[in-house]
Amino acid sequence: MRIKEISIAASALALFSVAAPLVVQTANAADRSGALSGVAGVQDYSGSQIINSSASADANRSGMASGKSFAGIGFDSGDLILYQVPNFDFGMGNAMASNGVINLIAAKDDASSNRMAVIVDNRYTQAEVDAANTAGKTLKYNWSLSANATDFKDQATTGRGADLIGVGANHDAQIILSDTDNKGKLAEVYKAETQNLASKPNIYKVYKKSGSATGVDVKKGANISAGEAVVAKTLSDGKTPGPYAVDFKDVDSANVLLTQSALTKIVPKHNYVSNITWTLSTSPLLP
Repeated sequence: MRIKEISIAASALALFSVAAPLVVQTANAADRSGALSGVAGVQDYSGSQIINSSASADANRSGMASGKSFAGIGFDSGDLILYQVPNFDFGMGNAMASNGVINLIAAKDDASSNRMAVIVDNRYTQAEVDAANTAGKTLKYNWSLSANATDFKDQATTGRGADLIGVGANHDAQIILSDTDNKGKLAEVYKAETQNLASKPNIYKVYKKSGSATGVDVKKGANISAGEAVVAKTLSDGKTPGPYAVDFKDVDSANVLLTQSALTKIVPKHNYVSNITWTLSTSPLLP
């Protein structure tokens, strides 16, 4: 089992958008044994079936002949993939609120919203389930998604202001995800389904929710500016494999909290950008 990991995305306290990096799986033909090897009736699993060994007509002058060949395929467990990660746009023209809380700008309608992290768990196969049952063990689809944001940096080329610090007791600005204590909303987690994925193979867009992803916990008030913080993780056991979406569509699902110290640093009309590193980690399926 291999783990593919991406760890770069951008968020902003400004009108700023960068396409999230993607991971694409490719098939590897190395070290694959024949799925037809040993199957009854297969003469040459990497070649052809001989239908008439004498190479003479066997159609009884009917103009028709038939024969049978085989196709076979088998699978090992796949990868756990961090497929895409969200950008957070908090918009321009913000004024210091009385509570210092700034929400995300509105997302698009449900059918086109794409502000989410997608974890694709391809590790399930029946062979592994059978092996676990034989060993008296239970497969655990465990994973943890964490994030860490840098300080907000002024993007101006001239008259650049000071950075807005996110770490320490005297911090200026912090990104808080699922900040329910400040009346924010919990990010939604569900099994994601896609539409027309073949025509747009690099983007997951949720057109239909497959119900809540039981067994996955979203951490409340994850402060990703103060250090690396867990955003979502499986509980004791993930129930099923497949694509999971951690959706930040709601404007209250991510906040920037500003302190009074930020007022002495903020330059009006400037935009400030923080880079976020996302990390997907796991332990092997079998404990």
